[in-house]
Amino acid sequence: MLKPDNKYFFVLGREREIAREELRAVLRRLNFGFGDLNVTDNIAFANLDRDEAEVAKLSGILGGTTKIFRATQSKMDNEQYEQRTTDREYCSKLIAGLTAELIRRKKRGVTGKINFGISDYSKTLSKEKINTLGLEVKRALRGDLSLRFVPIREGRELSTIQSLKGDLAGRGVEVGLFDQGIGILIGLSNPEEWARRDYQKPAGDKYSGMTPPKLARMMINLALSQRPKAGSRKVEGRRPKVGGRIGTAFSLQPSACVVVDPFCGSGNILMEALMLGCDMIGSDISEKAVADSKANVDWLLEQIRNSKSEILNKSEIQNSNVKIFQADATELDFPPLFENYDHFVVVTEPYLGQPKKMKPSFNAVRGEYTKIKKLYLDFLKNLALSHFHTFTLCLVFPLVESVDRGRFSLYAESVDEIRKLGYTELRSPLVYGRDYQVVKREIVFLNFQEPNTKSQINSNSQ
Repeated sequence: MLKPDNKYFFVLGREREIAREELRAVLRRLNFGFGDLNVTDNIAFANLDRDEAEVAKLSGILGGTTKIFRATQSKMDNEQYEQRTTDREYCSKLIAGLTAELIRRKKRGVTGKINFGISDYSKTLSKEKINTLGLEVKRALRGDLSLRFVPIREGRELSTIQSLKGDLAGRGVEVGLFDQGIGILIGLSNPEEWARRDYQKPAGDKYSGMTPPKLARMMINLALSQRPKAGSRKVEGRRPKVGGRIGTAFSLQPSACVVVDPFCGSGNILMEALMLGCDMIGSDISEKAVADSKANVDWLLEQIRNSKSEILNKSEIQNSNVKIFQADATELDFPPLFENYDHFVVVTEPYLGQPKKMKPSFNAVRGEYTKIKKLYLDFLKNLALSHFHTFTLCLVFPLVESVDRGRFSLYAESVDEIRKLGYTELRSPLVYGRDYQVVKREIVFLNFQEPNTKSQINSNSQ
């Protein structure tokens, strides 16, 4: 039963469509009861059936959400607020009263100066007006509280790094103004941790390309949300571990699960699977890539062991099973790897082709990607010939902007052959990439349902 007053705002990152789909998938996977997920611009608004503490933990799971606010007042409940959102005096009184209540509550047991800030996601107020309101709140409460106002630097919102440095989701306070109402910050994605895993890991190969950590996390979350279909193989004596446990309410899967990356490169997907407490299996044909992945996973485990900050799943992470080895994904014998699991998901990014600064012609791209297409199809055929009746994949295909005929989609070029192997789409592909990028990522979600005979796969792929 949904509680009518348990409403939350989720601030989505740059890749809004993928972030929205990830949020919806994670809420379902973790058995959150929720009504409509209303999305306007980069804000998702939902009524959830969990308390604030459980919802706040989602900030440590989601890759595409930057902030989470709990709604404290709805615009629809206050006609005067609807009519006077641009009235500075009214806004000042409204924010001052709300901030005072929240800060007084926070002060119980808290000593020293308390930081607070205001972010306007409704795009109603200017940066100058927001900062003026903040100073008015500070002056109004000067006799009661020791406060430090965190001013807006750019735009109308505090950046995640400002909110982090001010501890505004902890002992401080951040008020968020939204089209649907007002909220208080309860959860925050840690930008320093994301940057550390992206730029400070010991090994990498920028020329081969690396899946961005936030994208890797979103892909894993989306893939894990696909339940095993009827007829999936159940293995006797499977390991009774549940990946990514965060208390009893946050079991990522009802049965043992492993994340598999057969083109692991420098290990970004493996590291994000590790951060969710999942077991993982990584392989690559490149000896250097395998060495890089091992070095990076070992580095991350050491970082987690030595971390003084709160990390979700810390004990689960340290107990996760990790296998990384050299292998050709088009010839790898997969079944022995999964003997202790009754469900696995493949999350991987094969070779996307040479980096490009200029848009090539459509025909030039098609010619260049002939060999890469064969790599994808050989891998999918090899996986289809395993002993598993059904499994799911999250697979990145290159999507290339051409100078004369729009986008070249390797997936669209290959989809008929992929279907003949026994694969079906679980949802429409998602596109990741900035407007200026020539080579973007097309993220495809596939389900494999084993054909009647292996000879059918062989004949269909010829």
